[in-house]
Amino acid sequence: MFSIRILIQNICIASCAIIAVCSVISCGSNSVPPKRIITPSFPLSKYSPKTEDSTSSAKKAKDYVIRGSSLQMREQYAEAILEFQMALRYDSSAVIYYTIAKNYASLSKYDMASEYARIAVEKDSDFVSALVLLADIYLNSDHIDDAITLYEKIVLLVPESNEYKFALAQSLEIRNPDRAAQLYNELLINEDDEATLYTLSQLYKRNKEYDKYLHILERLYTVNSDPRVGYMLMNGYLRQMKFDNAIEFSEKLEQVLPSEDTEEYFQAISSTLLDNTDSILFTVTSLPSYLEKLNNRHSFDWRYYYGNGILASRIGNSALASTFFNKALERDTTIELPLRLAAYYLQGRNYDMTVTLLKGIEKNFPFDARIPLYIGIAYSGSNDYGGALPYLQRAITLD
Repeated sequence: MFSIRILIQNICIASCAIIAVCSVISCGSNSVPPKRIITPSFPLSKYSPKTEDSTSSAKKAKDYVIRGSSLQMREQYAEAILEFQMALRYDSSAVIYYTIAKNYASLSKYDMASEYARIAVEKDSDFVSALVLLADIYLNSDHIDDAITLYEKIVLLVPESNEYKFALAQSLEIRNPDRAAQLYNELLINEDDEATLYTLSQLYKRNKEYDKYLHILERLYTVNSDPRVGYMLMNGYLRQMKFDNAIEFSEKLEQVLPSEDTEEYFQAISSTLLDNTDSILFTVTSLPSYLEKLNNRHSFDWRYYYGNGILASRIGNSALASTFFNKALERDTTIELPLRLAAYYLQGRNYDMTVTLLKGIEKNFPFDARIPLYIGIAYSGSNDYGGALPYLQRAITLD
């Protein structure tokens, strides 16, 4: 008895010849009316093949399967379905039902595909390809629980397949995220697969398990130092206020990224630190050495030096802060930066620095009332009202 399953598995060998013959035949006709897929009006599961001589039935089934497989290879799925449906008249094995289901799925006719796939599974409950196809159809139609049931069985049938275990984990992410994470971690025991690491990291992130999220991202970056992974990891460190980790990671990035790219990461670290309280800043043990390193870097952006100067000032390193501020002033010749810095000095009651800074630029902006106003406020803050009065009067005159 000819085995249809073996035939389909080896059909690629015969199909080359069939395709060539079909090409010659098709050249002999200028127009061929399109074939119509015949949808059976009777229950598929009750259909039984014609009763004929077994050798004759096998030969006819073989011929239809060969023609159907050839059409399938050429992506002529509708025509292929017709041939496989004819084959069912002589052989109702599970593999033919599965093949019809697969062609219906290729045409996005999932209702018909699921019907034929279910019959294939009824006829052979361990038919893995049919089980996988039916599970995928269930996933596409949001029948998640049915898909999970099938993938659980598939994993039992083929326990060595990482692909099926991965599919099961994906289908479980919403219903049972802990089980999904367990399966992903089992897949990672022998190999740090990039796709599995990324998928697991996103699962942990959605479940707000941020420590695990960062740990998996660290493993992923070790496998593939893609800048996009680096960005996610840095962003994760900063969001979780793991500033020492962020600073340590920035040193690794400095070794592999261009200078202009690493500066973006430094800016991100510094701006995030600026948004936190002084008490938090003093817990970042690597911050002093981090700022010293940034002082030795070159930037054309005054904001780079200004922000780091503020950080240095807030952790009590006034000398380094002054160095940063001077570099910032060298790169910005407008009045806005000196006024911003003066306002920062006034807020910190650093009146002498306010007066020194503004008197140094006073001659460059003789008609801006804000300069004498700030100087007058600084003198008043240090109780030098005699020194404050002429500057405040001048500010009134200019305004």
